[in-house]
Amino acid sequence: MIKKIKIFSNENEKCQKIKTQLENLFLKNNFSMEEDFDLGIAIGGDGSFLRMLHQVNFKDAFYIGIHAGTFGFSQEIDPEKLDLFVEKLKQNVFQIEEIGLLKTTVTTKTEKISFLSLNEAIFQKENLGVCKYELYIDENLLETYAGDGLMVATSFGSTAYNLGFHGSIVPRNFSVIQITPMAPLYSPMYPSLKQSLVLPEQTKVRIKPVANFENFLITQDGKRKVFCDVQTIDLETEDRKIKLLSMDSYINTLRSKFLL
Repeated sequence: MIKKIKIFSNENEKCQKIKTQLENLFLKNNFSMEEDFDLGIAIGGDGSFLRMLHQVNFKDAFYIGIHAGTFGFSQEIDPEKLDLFVEKLKQNVFQIEEIGLLKTTVTTKTEKISFLSLNEAIFQKENLGVCKYELYIDENLLETYAGDGLMVATSFGSTAYNLGFHGSIVPRNFSVIQITPMAPLYSPMYPSLKQSLVLPEQTKVRIKPVANFENFLITQDGKRKVFCDVQTIDLETEDRKIKLLSMDSYINTLRSKFLL
C-alpha cells in the first residue's frame, strides 16, 4: 500500500500551485510527505518526469506524472482531476506497469563508463559530422552505418524523440531496444537500414566507430556529454525496472495525446 509521497515539481508558479494543492490533499487523506518515498510524483512536462527519475537514480518505488507542461505523454494526471487521483490512490484503484531501462556502457582508451536511460541514448560525432559505425547485434555484424547518428530508444521512449525520426511506437510495458537511424546516407558503400529496428529484451547491441578512437557526443535523456577516444559502445536492457502507476489504459493515453 502506498502511504509515503514525494513531489518533484518545476519552480514556475503553475507547478508550485499544483504542488501545494496536492500536498494538502495528501495530508488530508492520511498520506505522509517523506524523502524515503513509496510514490514519486513529477509535476510539469516530460522533462520533469525524466529529471525525477535521474535525481533519485531510478530508486525502487512507484512513479507517476501530473501534466503541467506543453505535451506530457508521460504525465498522465490532469491538474483538474487531483481529487479523483488521490481518491483512486487511497482505494488502490490503479494499474502498475513495469518499465524497462536502457544500460549504455562506453569503453574509451582510458576508462569504461556505464549509465542508464529511461527514454533514449543518441550517438553522434562530437563535431556533428557524418558518423560511420559498425553495428553488431548479439556479436553479429548487421551493417556499416553512415549518417547523422544513431538513436537507441526504450519502449517508454518510443513516443519521445524517437518519433521525430519515424521510429515505431511500442507499448511502454514491452522491454525492448529500438535502433533508429538519424538521416542515414544509404549508398552502395553504406547500405544501412532506413527504418527503425525493434529488438527483444536481452539483446546485446554494440556500436563500433569505423575510425579508431572517435570522439562521441552522447545525449542521454536530453543530457549531452562528449566522450573522447571511444572504442566501443555496448547497449542492453537493464535487469531492474521502474514501476509506473497508471489510471488509464495505454491506448486511451495514446489516443488522447496524439489523435485528439
